[in-house]
Amino acid sequence: MSLVQREARAAVDVAVIGGGPAGASAARLLAAWGHSVLLLTKSDTGHPSLAESLPPSCRKVFDAVGVREAVEAARFLTTGGNTVCWEGARPRAATFGGGRGLQVLRRDFDRVLLAEAGRAGAAVRIGVTVRDVTVPDAVHGRDERGRAVTAHARFVLDCSGRAGIVARRHRTRVQAGETTLALVGVWRRRDAWPLPDCNPGDGDDPLPSDDAVPRDDAQTVVEAYADGWAWSVPVSRHRRYVTVMVDPRTTRADRAESLRARYLAELGKTTHLARATGGAALEGAPWACDASQYGARRFGGPGFLLVGDAATFIDPLSSFGVKKAMASGWLAAVVTNTCLRHPDRAVLARDFHAQRERQIWESYRRQTAAFFAQVSRRELHPFWSDRSDPAGSDPVGVGAAAEAEGRDELVAALRADPAVQAAFEALRRAPSIRLRPTPSLRMTTVPAVEGREIVAAPSFALDAGAAGSIAVRHLRGVDLPALLEMAGEHPQVPDLYAAYRRSRAPVELPDFLGALSVLLGKGLLRNDK
Repeated sequence: MSLVQREARAAVDVAVIGGGPAGASAARLLAAWGHSVLLLTKSDTGHPSLAESLPPSCRKVFDAVGVREAVEAARFLTTGGNTVCWEGARPRAATFGGGRGLQVLRRDFDRVLLAEAGRAGAAVRIGVTVRDVTVPDAVHGRDERGRAVTAHARFVLDCSGRAGIVARRHRTRVQAGETTLALVGVWRRRDAWPLPDCNPGDGDDPLPSDDAVPRDDAQTVVEAYADGWAWSVPVSRHRRYVTVMVDPRTTRADRAESLRARYLAELGKTTHLARATGGAALEGAPWACDASQYGARRFGGPGFLLVGDAATFIDPLSSFGVKKAMASGWLAAVVTNTCLRHPDRAVLARDFHAQRERQIWESYRRQTAAFFAQVSRRELHPFWSDRSDPAGSDPVGVGAAAEAEGRDELVAALRADPAVQAAFEALRRAPSIRLRPTPSLRMTTVPAVEGREIVAAPSFALDAGAAGSIAVRHLRGVDLPALLEMAGEHPQVPDLYAAYRRSRAPVELPDFLGALSVLLGKGLLRNDK
């Protein structure tokens, strides 16, 4: 028996299938938390790698996973923002706020994360193709020499992306009109890549934007055209990945020669990217990959979870694919840790995981649908109109959308509530406070993340208007039960605010005052001063 077979047959706490951002993140955290982890992933050699644009907000996820130093040490190309050519208008410079983003070659980025998982204590086995899983006991696959590999684990995380080793049994696709094919080419030019002349960004571009960092030649370029869209991501000063997103029903590319022709024809429909690539050379042959969105009917069960792109895949237009995958890996690690250490909370933890995955999936769908709707007003083509409906025919999104809309409606209703507004004004005028809970306060619990575990956290119901009553723990980033608990301990609002910031995550003063006003305006607190 080979070393790989002997090691892989040993029972472990967690088997992770897939070594992308989701799998590597989950494996690193679980190993660091003391669990035995075996990660099985295919080799990345011999396969083309995509380029990705990561916004500055990804650094929060890097911190949560514990890989920020390693990612920064890799010295990936940095960028100040994006150039957006949308709706036929003059290109706009959409610059990032809060730091610089990263332009990464996924193969290199994934290797950094896998190395960090190994340093944390996970057993990383590269070159293993998993073919079947007997949940939750055994993972079956073969190594690059065709030898059988079997891993026995108490818990299995399917982080296998679009392959969906376990996930494909529970997957639901979007309607046929939203299927997307990505045609990818790598271009090189000797001089610097030209960027279109831009108007300043207005914050409504289809990629994260602000106005804090000057535009630079490492920006991603995003361009819409009559029946598709394209983006260009640089990985060095002279080399860019240029991808066109098309409808596979109208753009056939079943042979290498026809794929190249179709790729160049689609690129020729653009204005700015066609001009930029005019002085560049195409490296090798373009390739195609499925970029269609999909969701899931189920996100886990006893002994297993679907994680990252194995669970849901969002449209590449969002530019948050890597961030979503790593955040999903972090949450999966927390849920798995809870299930292993507190079996009595397993159902609670899995339900929380499923709810959060649905909410994130639907949130990104609504975001990208809004950007497609912008273009559909100008380009009368099914490519745009079919993608402008965030619900489509997907039955999974309905419940998540309703809940998200209910929470949005709650926030809007509270901002306009005269009692909340009056409480806010009273707080501003009050020389001192003596806050006390009222008899109308009714506490309940909701699942929530506390450190490395899912717990039944204290909460209470607030009226969301037409959406009914919603159990709320956080409002505008403020932990309401925590605020309620310490409200009576301080005679001044500034003292209460300072005490909250010391014991909880920092929040802005307007958000803190708004949350406190809600507790007073809704009659959950009273001021006896």
